[in-house]
Amino acid sequence: MRARTLSLLLVILCLATVMPARSSVLISELCDPRLNYTTDRFIEIYNSGDEAVDLVDWSLVAVGNGGDIFPWHLSGLIEPGDALVAGDATTTVAFPVDFPEEEWSNNNGLWN
Repeated sequence: MRARTLSLLLVILCLATVMPARSSVLISELCDPRLNYTTDRFIEIYNSGDEAVDLVDWSLVAVGNGGDIFPWHLSGLIEPGDALVAGDATTTVAFPVDFPEEEWSNNNGLWN
């Protein structure tokens, strides 16, 4: 549990270091289940601001066990009030994944 909390904190801190002018985008959900942990993880970001935010040059980075485990390189716009999801589209079927990356599941064992 402590390792997952630390991992989430490090992801937030990494994102926060590039966010001073973009403070309206935040991590709104992190799914890190105990069962199916290697496939059912995802990260959702949300734009709580009044303007669209350009995500070019943005990255979400999964951090764990003392290092960067997996990056998502974001692109496009996130409109006000919208949420976007980064995860493995081949395993998450209940909703669309905006930034799909199958390698996410293959690397999950490195940060448990």
